Amino acid sequence: AGGNWYASSECERAIAALEDGKPEEARQRLRTCETAWPFNPEVQRLSARAARLVNDYPAAEAHLNRARKLQ
Repeated sequence: AGGNWYASSECERAIAALEDGKPEEARQRLRTCETAWPFNPEVQRLSARAARLVNDYPAAEAHLNRARKLQ
């Protein structure tokens, strides 16, 4: 239960980091979310957005493709 709470907290912080224009911080926090919820398309979309904002287009595309497959 504690791990799930921590991952949820990291996802909220990742969203806040994206909104504050801190995509590198968001990417670090989203790694925790991806580990906790590897089959969550929303986490994959957030990771794609963060990757795009730091011009890591191959990673962004990979996250988007994974999100599409998960839906």
